[in-house]
Amino acid sequence: MRLTAKTALFAALALGACGPEREPQRTERAIVSPREVPVDIDENVFEPYDRAGYPRTYAIWGAERVLGEIQSLREATARTVAMRPECDRVMISEVSDRASPPEAPQVFVDCENGNRWRFTAGEEGESRPPDELNVYGG
Repeated sequence: MRLTAKTALFAALALGACGPEREPQRTERAIVSPREVPVDIDENVFEPYDRAGYPRTYAIWGAERVLGEIQSLREATARTVAMRPECDRVMISEVSDRASPPEAPQVFVDCENGNRWRFTAGEEGESRPPDELNVYGG
C-alpha cells in the first residue's frame, strides 16, 4: 500500500484524536508594555520650527507658543512614542496645522515602520494602548 501525504495527514489526525484528553490551551492577549530603552529618534525631530519654513504655524499660534508649548509637545510626544514597541525609529514629530484647533494643538509622530500616533495637547505624557493612540500603518 502506497502512503500519500493526504493519507499520512489523516492518520496523524486520527492518532492524535485517540490520545489522552488534553485541556484546551488558553490564548491570552499579549500585553504590550513600553520599552525599557527608547528607540532612536531622528536628529531633525527636535529642530525648532522657524518662521520662514512654517509661516502658517506661526500665523495660527504665534512665535511664543510655537517655540514654547508646541516645541515641548513635539519633543514629549516623540519621546513617548520612542518607548512604544510598535515604533522602530521616530522619524518626525509635527504639529498639524489643519487638524488642530488653536486651543488644543495636535501632534502626529511617524515611525520608520509606518506607524503613526496622534496626540492632543495634554495627552503627551500618557502611555496608553496603541489603538487608543490612533496608530496607523503597518
